[in-house]
Amino acid sequence: MRVAVIFLNYGRQDLSPETLRHNLSNSGYPFDFFCVSVKGIGEAINTGLRMAPGYDAYMTMANDILEPDNWLYWRVNAAKHVPNAGLIGYPFDKARKHFDYTDVIGNLFFTKEVLDKVGAFNTSMGDYAPIDNDYNRRTIAAGFVNLYLPNAIAKHLRPNDD
Repeated sequence: MRVAVIFLNYGRQDLSPETLRHNLSNSGYPFDFFCVSVKGIGEAINTGLRMAPGYDAYMTMANDILEPDNWLYWRVNAAKHVPNAGLIGYPFDKARKHFDYTDVIGNLFFTKEVLDKVGAFNTSMGDYAPIDNDYNRRTIAAGFVNLYLPNAIAKHLRPNDD
């Protein structure tokens, strides 16, 4: 599975080098990297998707979220083995013992099939609106299931940032 990682390099630029070094060194799976410095979450993701056509899967990566070891390997594995997998991520709060079929926020992994059926990310709600919640609703409506992976968490470096 060919994966494009779309690094969203906006907002707190001081976090980007630390996050990038950490996340890119422990993915556990090969990927192609695209860096986007466009303001607004939805617009940045959509820009990255236009920069990376033809991949089997896509991973959005914020500049303020540290991923656990082998973060991409386990997402690809889930996409291959969970029927109708939609958005795949790691929780911020506590590790799950099993797949947790729920709304996924944070760094999002999804296949080309999801993108083809659900479409681009919403840019009409504002630059830093809850676009992941909107995409969760749309993936479910398209017949997919969204899930958090078990046994690890992602660390949001600015958990109380509004």
